[in-house]
Amino acid sequence: MSHRKCPQCGTPLDFQTMVMALNPFSMPCAGCPQKIHPNRAVMAAVCLVLLVAVYAVWTGLEQLGLKFSHIAVLVFAGFLGLEYVLYLALDRGWLGSNLIAAEQPAFAQSVADTMAAQTRSETAAGMESTAEQPSLTPECVLPVIKTTAYQQSLLQQLGASSESLPWSQPMVGDLILTWAIDCDSDRIAVSPASLRQFGLDRQLTQASLATQAERNALAVLRTIRQGQHGAITALSCDNHLMASALLYPELWNQLEQQAGDELVVAVPHRDEIWYVAASDHDAVDALRAELAGYSAPDNHGLSGLLFVREEGEWEVYNDR
Repeated sequence: MSHRKCPQCGTPLDFQTMVMALNPFSMPCAGCPQKIHPNRAVMAAVCLVLLVAVYAVWTGLEQLGLKFSHIAVLVFAGFLGLEYVLYLALDRGWLGSNLIAAEQPAFAQSVADTMAAQTRSETAAGMESTAEQPSLTPECVLPVIKTTAYQQSLLQQLGASSESLPWSQPMVGDLILTWAIDCDSDRIAVSPASLRQFGLDRQLTQASLATQAERNALAVLRTIRQGQHGAITALSCDNHLMASALLYPELWNQLEQQAGDELVVAVPHRDEIWYVAASDHDAVDALRAELAGYSAPDNHGLSGLLFVREEGEWEVYNDR
């Protein structure tokens, strides 16, 4: 029988951590912030049986005349025994949970493998195109997701003919794709003016920039972390690039395969992506309500829309 481990980091289920957990319905992983969620109905029944058993045993031992200290020791020993049985049930998969089989790649490793495969593919494509059109695109250029409101604001300030206007292209809904040069202390939007400033105007085109920027971001996206908030799965990563994960179909193919369903996705902030299974209507309603109540803590909030992939392309989701 296969053992079970954390779906996020791959840490095996830990008995001591499980015993110390204050909430049996949401137990911490010993290796990361991910929570372990046993089947709620079964866990509720186990807790009820355990409470009744403790009360019955305690009352019976009191009637036999045992001292309080002796009763406490016996009850605690029995509690540990039942906890170990529960641990075995979770570890062997007899009790359903969000734990995965030991031989199954954890989320972090799976994302790393997916991104590594895409890196190899992109590198091969880049080598093939080098013979036709050499590219000296700097490795500090990254893809950055913005909104149409950001674009309109700059248009009003700079004018459509300004060479300081950042390059951009539509993505989906109110989201657009831009690019930035990632400096030590700041990010400078890629525009004709900034390309000249950094001496790149003769070396880069928008097409070659987009390809290289997506390749550059792969290293950061290997740091993707997965968290659970009720039915909503939340993704985050380093360097404020989480929203840019929308650009990588391999990642979303993998996530949809894991969920066994289409995903309804929210992108409330550059640092966060939320998603739920499309067939879980209660979860979709919860996601919509969470998004409606979201207030960005800074000026990097993104979209209030929900998105879904149709035949590999992002579209605005509307089930009403």
